[in-house]
Amino acid sequence: LRGIVHMGCGDYAMAHRCWWTCLSVPAEICSTIMIHAWKKLSLVQPLLDRSRGTNSLYHDKSSSSSRKATSRFPACMAKCMARMLTSGKESKDEAVMLYTQLGPAAEMGNVELVRSLIQTHESLLKKDGNYGLALVCLKRAQGIQVWQVARLFSIVSMT
Repeated sequence: LRGIVHMGCGDYAMAHRCWWTCLSVPAEICSTIMIHAWKKLSLVQPLLDRSRGTNSLYHDKSSSSSRKATSRFPACMAKCMARMLTSGKESKDEAVMLYTQLGPAAEMGNVELVRSLIQTHESLLKKDGNYGLALVCLKRAQGIQVWQVARLFSIVSMT
């Protein structure tokens, strides 16, 4: 609940921290809370502001152009959660595939993929209560895409 409050206030770093903590709690069986925390954590990671070091505790500071974006999770994440994600990827579970692709696509500025995933899985996102957060990810992807193009043109001499 605390992560949702922070998210609503636009404090993505604290929301991230709350969901990260939720996934760090030892468990034998995955709870609904853990699954929802994983979904929200996957979507809030691209919203963190790396330029100001807001999330330096959880992420590396390498530039996004030199690495492939992936969702990051606690090393101490419960084994049941890791098994659920692995089996979901292998069985091509719709929710697992959506959340493992949407966050990283937004972080890389891949607007077309983010928009396509949101349109294709709109009903699932609404059912999970993450549709609004997905739209924020789309806006972030658009901002990253503009930043990437602006950075390109700031390097290239026009004369």
